[in-house]
Amino acid sequence: MISQNESNVSPTSTETLSSENKQQTGNARRPGKRRRTVSLLGIFLLVILLAGGIKARQIYDLAMLVRDDAEELRDLISEDTSRLERLEKAGPALSTLRRDFELFRNEAEPFLGMGAWLEWVPVYGGDLASARDLVALADSLLASADLTYQAMIPLVEQDALVRIMA
Repeated sequence: MISQNESNVSPTSTETLSSENKQQTGNARRPGKRRRTVSLLGIFLLVILLAGGIKARQIYDLAMLVRDDAEELRDLISEDTSRLERLEKAGPALSTLRRDFELFRNEAEPFLGMGAWLEWVPVYGGDLASARDLVALADSLLASADLTYQAMIPLVEQDALVRIMA
């Protein structure tokens, strides 16, 4: 026997119940999708931060190499030896400094434009904003010093030979 409650259920009310069930099921699925999306975005952000950290470390290591090369060159120039000896030692050190600086510049170049955004930083903001220009200036000065050394060394060696023979 069919009860009165079951007989009063119309096809439209059955469709309504099934559509409500679908909406509830759909709502139950959305948080799972959101969690996956948030998890994927979090993983993506971590990967980007890790890659940025590795790149920053590479640039830092190259900057420290350039600093060490510059200190070595300064020490060679200030030694208490003859000018010719200091000049002969300084030439290869200058070439090494220039080569290492070029590596540093190539690694840091894509990020130098961000310095303009950091002008607000106390004390260092002006330097950071001018980073691209400062790197270009240092590169030009190193190129000039290296070319001057290459042009001058034959003259110095010839003068040393004349002094030895005289």
